[in-house]
Amino acid sequence: MPSDSASRNARIEPGRVLRRVVGSAFGLFVWAAHFLVVYIAAAVACQLSVVSGLSPGGGLIGVLVAITVLAALVVVAHAWRVSRRWRADDEEAFLACIGIGQDAIATLAILWQLIPLFTVPICR
Repeated sequence: MPSDSASRNARIEPGRVLRRVVGSAFGLFVWAAHFLVVYIAAAVACQLSVVSGLSPGGGLIGVLVAITVLAALVVVAHAWRVSRRWRADDEEAFLACIGIGQDAIATLAILWQLIPLFTVPICR
């Protein structure tokens, strides 16, 4: 008779494993995507002269701030959803705790990117 852990591991589907691994790192993926979008948008805006020397780039900064807040809200919503699915199973609780912790770190990192938007000129 196989052990309980062996029969439990035999029932795990590959899609479920991938979903659990990617789900716990969801916030970090959103942070990386946000990082790329914000800095590529700023570079393209500078190269296309969307932001002139006379204009402080208020419109572009507003759009970038909106993107930043939206990304932070997406990560917080994911953490909320993970916390609502918390189960009594030790493994599920552990993965939920890890996911919520990573989402918290990603949210802080995303919001931290607001500082350069307000303090550093977009184009030099």
